[in-house]
Amino acid sequence: MSRVVLYNKWRPQTFGDVVGQEPTVRTLQNSLASGQIAHAYIFAGPRGSGKTSLARILAKALNCLQGVQPEPCARCEACTDIVEGRFLDLVELDAASNRGIEDIRDLRERVNFAPVSGRYKFYLIDEVHQLTPEASNALLKTLEEPPEHAVFVLATTEIHRVLPTILSRCQRFDFRRIPVGALVARLQHIADAEKVSVETEALNILARMAGGSARDAVSLFDQATIYADDGVSAEQVREMLGLAHTAAVAEFVDTLARRAAGEGLRALAQAADQGLDMRQFARETIRYLRATLLHKSGMDAAELLEMSEEEATLMAGLADRISLSEIVQAIRLFSEAEQSLRLGVFPQLPVELALVEFCTTDRAQSSAAPAAPQARPASPATSRPVTKRDSPPPRPAEQTGPAEADGSTSTTAKAEPDAPAPAAPAPESPAQAAAQTESPAPPTDAPESPVQEIQERWQAVLESFRRPNVHLRGVLRDCTPKEVHEKVLTLEFTHAWHRDQVRQPDNLFLVEKAVAQTIGRHYSIECTLAPRESAGDLYEKDPARDPVVRKAQQLFPGTVTYENSEKENPPSAE
Repeated sequence: MSRVVLYNKWRPQTFGDVVGQEPTVRTLQNSLASGQIAHAYIFAGPRGSGKTSLARILAKALNCLQGVQPEPCARCEACTDIVEGRFLDLVELDAASNRGIEDIRDLRERVNFAPVSGRYKFYLIDEVHQLTPEASNALLKTLEEPPEHAVFVLATTEIHRVLPTILSRCQRFDFRRIPVGALVARLQHIADAEKVSVETEALNILARMAGGSARDAVSLFDQATIYADDGVSAEQVREMLGLAHTAAVAEFVDTLARRAAGEGLRALAQAADQGLDMRQFARETIRYLRATLLHKSGMDAAELLEMSEEEATLMAGLADRISLSEIVQAIRLFSEAEQSLRLGVFPQLPVELALVEFCTTDRAQSSAAPAAPQARPASPATSRPVTKRDSPPPRPAEQTGPAEADGSTSTTAKAEPDAPAPAAPAPESPAQAAAQTESPAPPTDAPESPVQEIQERWQAVLESFRRPNVHLRGVLRDCTPKEVHEKVLTLEFTHAWHRDQVRQPDNLFLVEKAVAQTIGRHYSIECTLAPRESAGDLYEKDPARDPVVRKAQQLFPGTVTYENSEKENPPSAE
């Protein structure tokens, strides 16, 4: 006799068996008790949340031989036929494989026939969002005015793809992801009924890995009972799923807090040698960092994420050694690494890159932080070339220019034309001495403002974009760093389409990241469009910006200039 898998064996058969969907269950039971039956329902929610099971329970409640009642008896012929798939008045249609207009036309013709043995003709259309637009439109009239003996239930995992006209004809119920605690209780109930010994920590791991899906949780539990010989332990579940132990993840995250890139790389190599799934390792790292983020933000992360006592203790210790900004940076890096692991050649390489980038970026920022205040106490002569445009220069430096222009006397004005006698007391403090030693004389070609520095290094910013973001590099060639004001970098574009491309949140984040890594400072990006009347002047001043000139230079390398600089019409972009 073939074995019945647990998720089919323990599929909910009554409203009381449904887990985690109490609002939906209560509404349906009240409608059954009052006799207010709708002609069409739509169940929307993630996979494994109980949409199909609840629809079948509703069909049993409507056709139970004991009468329409809030809970089917589950013993009569109609209830048992529905469970065993023999009930002729329950029609299940998979829209993923029957998505054409001919299938819906056939349904419209059959819906007018009276029920064979039941009280209602019950139609369950699964994955209704996969119907073609023509089929969806053909379904509208039937949903709007169905016969009194017909009840429709539409199930979908992507509610946004369902036509609004269909939604307006149905009572909508949104199914939620099932909480970890509810899944653990359900798995414990199944384990007790199946007489399987299992550790509570093992059930917690299975429930977390299910991602809010009861079907996935029961399937993983079924797999664990087969994998384990005698009882299911947490260690066996980790081995089966390729998960790292909580202590190993905590140790790896601790290397991030200590900026110990070498120790972190050794931990990753050891995890890879043990055959651990690097994607799962990255997800566990992100989950651990998220818990730390919530804990430092003042929330009870251990209760919110239903963590074990061991995890909560390790997480609380880590929270004292890492800042919020560092946690946010680490979560972003490892989230990108988790996405890159799908296409990576070496399993652990994206995670290694995220680790090294976090450690090196943090060290660069910490070393650059004290460099700025060292230049401020220097004399006005040395501090003027490094004055940033987005921060006002020191007060004495503003008064020096007008005083010299007016010919007025001041201590600094008198000290410069005199002999080098005042040079002796200059190195009064170690900071001033270091500043004068490191920069004895400002170079004439040094950038006088941040925007000039960005303009000079803009080509390096463009070259930092590699596949799959090479298209963004082409878009950015159309812009020029215009100005920097209060940590906001303004990019001026010639074409509106290029500006709108960079304005997209994902692209904007990539540009800000590239500028920060190349320049060493973080700027918020603001995109503007160059005035139309100045586009021709821009092309004439810089012919390389002209799209026609660019194409000509690609075909015929050389220097291109305009012979007639006084022409009225600017070069055409077409």
